[in-house]
Amino acid sequence: MSYSLHCDRPGEYVFALRAAVPEGGASLNLQLNQEPSITKAFAPSSWKIHSLEQALYVPEGDHMLKLSVSHGDFQIDWIEFSTK
Repeated sequence: MSYSLHCDRPGEYVFALRAAVPEGGASLNLQLNQEPSITKAFAPSSWKIHSLEQALYVPEGDHMLKLSVSHGDFQIDWIEFSTK
């Protein structure tokens, strides 16, 4: 999934998501402008709900935010990108 965003005020923002992860576990990657920003591995859990909340510095201007799964599977409930 890719999202375009425009940042008027550079600074720390919070990337958060809530997802269910299957028994095999899963890993996700978040990139800002094709640069790795967040990598998170979730333990195997028979579709247990997991949450992630992590700060991310975003400079002023136009950007591309990309979320990809590098291992396993997810059922994403929600994604939020907000000011810190």
